[in-house]
Amino acid sequence: MRISPISLIIALSIFSGYSLSAQEEGRETEAIGRPKDPNAVLAKSFPEGTRHETLMLPMRDGVRLATDVFIPPGPGPWPVMFTRGYYGRLACAVYADRADSKKGQFVFVCQDARGRYDSEGKGTARITEPDFEIEDCEDSLKWISGQTWCNGKIAMTGSSGNGVGPMVATLTKNPNLIFSTASISSAFPYYYWGFDNGVARWLYFNWFGNTGLKVSKWPKPTLATFDTKRWNEILTAAASDNPTEISLSTGWYDLSADAVLDFYAALAPHGNIKAVVRPYAHKANPEFNWPAQKFPFTLPTIAQRMTGPATPAKSQLAYYLMGNFRDPSSPGNIYKVTNVWPVPSQPTPYYLTADGGLSEQKPTVPKASLPFSYDPKDPAPTVGGNATYDDKAGPFDQRTLKDRKDILRFVGPPLQEPLEITGKLRGSLYFSTNVPDTQFVVKIVDIHPDGYEMLIRESAGMARYSEDFNGNPQPLEKERVYHLKLDIGSTAILMDKGHRLGVFVTSSSSTAFEVHPNSFEPVMSYDNAPLAHQVLYLSESQPSHVIVPIVSPLTSTTP
Repeated sequence: MRISPISLIIALSIFSGYSLSAQEEGRETEAIGRPKDPNAVLAKSFPEGTRHETLMLPMRDGVRLATDVFIPPGPGPWPVMFTRGYYGRLACAVYADRADSKKGQFVFVCQDARGRYDSEGKGTARITEPDFEIEDCEDSLKWISGQTWCNGKIAMTGSSGNGVGPMVATLTKNPNLIFSTASISSAFPYYYWGFDNGVARWLYFNWFGNTGLKVSKWPKPTLATFDTKRWNEILTAAASDNPTEISLSTGWYDLSADAVLDFYAALAPHGNIKAVVRPYAHKANPEFNWPAQKFPFTLPTIAQRMTGPATPAKSQLAYYLMGNFRDPSSPGNIYKVTNVWPVPSQPTPYYLTADGGLSEQKPTVPKASLPFSYDPKDPAPTVGGNATYDDKAGPFDQRTLKDRKDILRFVGPPLQEPLEITGKLRGSLYFSTNVPDTQFVVKIVDIHPDGYEMLIRESAGMARYSEDFNGNPQPLEKERVYHLKLDIGSTAILMDKGHRLGVFVTSSSSTAFEVHPNSFEPVMSYDNAPLAHQVLYLSESQPSHVIVPIVSPLTSTTP
């Protein structure tokens, strides 16, 4: 294998960070480390005689992206595997290695994303915009397809941060992009990873430093607005006559779950897309041993699609209907298959009652409320969920929070029969407060008969956005009642007979969400953060509740 001196210098420099993603026993996982000999990593991935070229590929705005090309020996042309990302482009050789690149059946192209490592354009990535990276992907695909060593077939792959490119590239509708596969990722990470209902997901927000975004711990609260109308327009446009076969995977406790589901929902009716949602988190967590089930259909591999014939097929989504992971004999813990998302369901409100209960009946009392206090200097800690990429994510037991006075707990009666919940969970809180701004956190919990409080999903919402998320929010007025609507995220779970549905309301979950200082104007510390006296209203005219998508057992098919 011939590697030029400049290529070796670049290889050695960019391997200061090395990231790979793999599927181990069906789980999505990400490992970060540094190989002792980066040149050896490259050498083992490609056959002898491979030609290695390093270039700076110009984009339409003049910014040049560091790009490496590995051309196998022989006359060619060949199909092309294209990867791009944030952790050092040559680290992506691991994807080629998994596709058996040693056989020399395809060209491998890897690229540093704009502003990363040897690529130019630091600070120009526009991570906050819904068309983030689309032009760079479009320009790169066009260049690759025009090279003499390309036979017109390009496939992309990647996971986590390296999966952003493959997902974004499908939005270009490039006719040469025949296949794109990505796991635990998103085409609009700033929207899906960075915030929940206006509240910064702080652990993930730090990741955006990889894109050139200036990330600072202070001031707080971190504020952002999103052009969701434009994002929906992009998805809608991408769905029409899209030539790319797409394969996506994620997990219910991964932050990319709704990013993948929204992508599937938009493209499935018009394209060829397969997706899977497993019960896992961003990184495999052995503490939660979900019963293994045979996967209902075969996901195509990038090697098959690059070197084999196209096989048009209808869109399919396989999702793991979680049950009790602690009892393999319990109902659920199976894969279901659907052609559409969301699956048909009955949005069912569960009303929070003043005695700490949950009721399907709307309250009839004229006045009812419960107070609690929130101190930013003593926030409630995060226990599980999907807002982290380490082994602290998952369906952790919430009983460690049981004695906190700043969490209101609402628990329904024991179920008389299993309850299947699949789709988007939503919250609707009526509240007042004594501070100019604050936030609320809602947890949806499956309470087992032995007391285990399994977290299903949690989400946060910033109070200032109660009236108008994209408008001109104003400081809150003391004692005025506001109505805060929350998107709590999607799930699929079958709660067994005897289990109870729980809804917990608080104002913090640290470090999943940024701790709000209870101020409208951003501040530089919590030193003067006031105590917030929150009141949650539970009356006939102000009925705080959650909306749960109840699914009939006949709605979707089990293979």
